[in-house]
Amino acid sequence: MLHPENLIPQSQRTPEQRREMAANGGRKSGQVRRRNRDIKKALLAMLGRDLPSKSGEKLTGAEGLATAMLKEALKGNPKHIQQILDLIYGRKQEVEMKGSVVTKLPDLNISFLPETTDNGSGDGE
Repeated sequence: MLHPENLIPQSQRTPEQRREMAANGGRKSGQVRRRNRDIKKALLAMLGRDLPSKSGEKLTGAEGLATAMLKEALKGNPKHIQQILDLIYGRKQEVEMKGSVVTKLPDLNISFLPETTDNGSGDGE
């Protein structure tokens, strides 16, 4: 259980206490940044390596990852579709959804639902 009476506002702390707390935060931030940098380096190295595929051809880790993402996107997984579009266009893309089904990708001018006619006769008039 939290004990609010143990919390001391920064305005009531001495400059030495504030300085020490800021230094601790800076050290921890540096540790986290270095850890994330190392993980990123390892992932980039692994993405560049050749991996065996089920079909026997050699794929790089990046190609394998792209293939897996594309397979999921083609199944209709909206998260993977969104991720691929964001990577391709370098910015957030708006994907129109109906429930959990993607209905339209605006920038690509692709619609996944058939267009309906107003009179319902099917001849388009």
